[in-house]
Amino acid sequence: VEWVDSQVTDAQLLEFSKTRMPNALAALKAQVGDDACECILDLSKNQLTGATGLAPILASIRQQKVHVTVLKLFRNPINDQGAQALAKHVREAGKMKMPLMELHLSDNGLGPEGCLALMQAAQDCGAYPAQLKLRTVHYKRKCLWLRLERSALVADPSAVLDAARAAGCA
Repeated sequence: VEWVDSQVTDAQLLEFSKTRMPNALAALKAQVGDDACECILDLSKNQLTGATGLAPILASIRQQKVHVTVLKLFRNPINDQGAQALAKHVREAGKMKMPLMELHLSDNGLGPEGCLALMQAAQDCGAYPAQLKLRTVHYKRKCLWLRLERSALVADPSAVLDAARAAGCA
């Protein structure tokens, strides 16, 4: 699914999750049956800020057991609330044996708390190193590739890494 540079907002994503997402996921599952379904979701270069739109979309995807292997959200103004919704997805998808393998969040509005929440979720979900047989090109990757560079509110990336190490997740 690719909605790159479409000016999608949290409100629009929330509306989509309520109106069109259930039918889209049902149609997808009808095509693949009980087989695992993998996808890449690209919402980069939009206007997504927090959990309002992301949380329901990701919950619907998990509920239908669609395995998002790559989630691209770079160049959005996503804040720490959005990072919390993403951390929940990392934890819950990992526990379902459908771990996210790439999360692209560069050039966002994340602070140290959001970055740490994501690293802690990856550590705690128990899915990494992954032992998956994916159909996509990412099948050789064993851990989450988490891109957080140029997070607007992280003045000292070294301090974030030190805090992650202290928490046991780096």
